[in-house]
Amino acid sequence: MTGFSKKAIALGLWVCALLCLPDTGYAEPSAFSLKSEEGTPVRSLLRAELDGYFRFRADGFGNRHLYGSPTLRTTGLLPPLAQSNRNQSLLSSDEREADWTSGANMRLRLNPRMFIGERFRAEAQMDILDNVVLGSTPVSTPGILGSGLGWDSETQLNSGNGFLGERDAVRVKRAWMSWNWAHLVYVDAGRMPNHFGLGMTYNGGDCPDCDFGDHVDRLGFSGEWNGIRTLLGYDFLSSGIVMGEGGVVSGQPIDGTRADDGVQFTWDLTSADINPLEVNDSKAFDWRWGWRNVWRTQALSSDSKGEVQTIPGCNTAEPPGQVVPSINGAEDYNCLVLQRRDAWLWNTSIYAGLKHRLSDTWTWGLETELAGTLMGEIGRTQGLVTVPSDKEVWATGGILRAHLERSAERTQLEMGWATGDELGIFGVLDASTAAVTDAVYQSQAGLPYRKNNILSSYFFNRAYHLDLLLFREVIGAVTNTIYFQPGYKRRLASVEYGAIWAEAEVLYALAMMPSGTPGGSNQLGLEPDLRVFFQGDNGFLGVVEGGVLIPFGGLDSAS
Repeated sequence: MTGFSKKAIALGLWVCALLCLPDTGYAEPSAFSLKSEEGTPVRSLLRAELDGYFRFRADGFGNRHLYGSPTLRTTGLLPPLAQSNRNQSLLSSDEREADWTSGANMRLRLNPRMFIGERFRAEAQMDILDNVVLGSTPVSTPGILGSGLGWDSETQLNSGNGFLGERDAVRVKRAWMSWNWAHLVYVDAGRMPNHFGLGMTYNGGDCPDCDFGDHVDRLGFSGEWNGIRTLLGYDFLSSGIVMGEGGVVSGQPIDGTRADDGVQFTWDLTSADINPLEVNDSKAFDWRWGWRNVWRTQALSSDSKGEVQTIPGCNTAEPPGQVVPSINGAEDYNCLVLQRRDAWLWNTSIYAGLKHRLSDTWTWGLETELAGTLMGEIGRTQGLVTVPSDKEVWATGGILRAHLERSAERTQLEMGWATGDELGIFGVLDASTAAVTDAVYQSQAGLPYRKNNILSSYFFNRAYHLDLLLFREVIGAVTNTIYFQPGYKRRLASVEYGAIWAEAEVLYALAMMPSGTPGGSNQLGLEPDLRVFFQGDNGFLGVVEGGVLIPFGGLDSAS
């Protein structure tokens, strides 16, 4: 562990999450009720349901960035602002050495559902003040003293108003409809959750502590026959340039061209119930399985506006890498540039789970998910025409999880892997393993990217929570690793309206490709985690959890 400061040896986290999960309720407006010929009410034509939760979360991190220097770090996480060079002369010695960051945030999540008859359903998910840091939007005018300073604040502004906040106060995550046609086929359309198996690759992000999740724009057709369910989905990945009449905020915007569209075809073949296994007292054996195949393609791309800077007279206000470029009457049509992408890939995922009831009290189970991009190619990762930047894609990952449980305790072992790349970075928070700016790509610093012809990093979904620190915070996602994690959970006491539980886990992680780590070592770290939580009968959940990361040579960029 050469090159680590003493403070880089341990990293701690404390989290307190308080959740209130209300019971599902619904309303049936009488205006939409139907009546029989005798005048007695029958089933309502329209009914609505609403569920969700409120989450308050406070957390603290000690030395989360692992290093004291802003220019020498393992991840994309910066040290506390008090450690920046500019602020050194303003602070006391104790303030300069402080490596602890903490804060609190909230979220109110609502999941409304509307049913029209027996065959139509519309659903949505919206978050109110999602992950807004408490105290991040102060208003100091006039304030108690009228000083105009932040500490003189009496109230908070809504987020998304451009004042110390970029998040919308209300964020609609998804909205879609489902139509049961002839009781044979379900037709789904809109922006909907995208989840499969254990959530290793495709994760809807519905856990209360999740900050990420997949929402796919899809037109899907699904059905079930003889205990087997199938799904065929046409997914709108990227429509590229959007054009509008008087701007995209007015009227109906349209897709500027189909030539730059990224599309995806999804085919699922699963057992009738593909959700992760739960205890089922009515069966001695419970077996579930699923297979997902995804084909993704894009011929041309308009998701980068770096080329605009080289066109005389074009507006360069929008930064390169703009995810959703747009144009209206005030912009020059000729300033929008398409470039060759010629990208395609095939990704497949397999899930299988078995649970066996050994006796009236004991149950054991085994689950696995294997996934990978087995074939793929990107014809051009850069905007350059004369310099080759074609890449092949091949990457895999997997999980094997076994457990033995009864009503008051559970013992579990999880093992998994994800392939990595050889660029000396992880590719999540630090930098991309696929592409850089055109200027860097052509320079000496871009030589590793020009030599790397196979993209082999596989990334678990960021909503898949394995630990508290190493992959969730420091690296950003599970990638370039082989890991082992035993765990034990036990009910400590049953109290009025709920129970108190304790859970302990220990993660040991190695690098699958040592050259793909900042330190060039196959040893990543050891992390013990402990959580104590109260689970109420009414849906209330209170959690206190903490962990310590002991980083090894793979995280030592100084070496």
